[in-house]
Amino acid sequence: MRFIDATRRSIGFVIDTFTPLGTIFLVVFMLLYVGVVLPAVWSQHSYRRSAASRMLDLLMRHMHQVLRAVRRQFPGQ
Repeated sequence: MRFIDATRRSIGFVIDTFTPLGTIFLVVFMLLYVGVVLPAVWSQHSYRRSAASRMLDLLMRHMHQVLRAVRRQFPGQ
């Protein structure tokens, strides 16, 4: 089996399992994890760790603000 066929089959499986919206969330999560969390933990360079840590902090603060706004829109749920 060629690599491209295996990739298409894997992507089809993920979309069937998680629905298109779930797949988008999964891809965004993986990009954030690989691009922000792993460098914050595994980098040997302190400037990369600190930059990734600041970015993670910024993303978490914005996510908190978004969730607060959603809770205000739908009180009691």
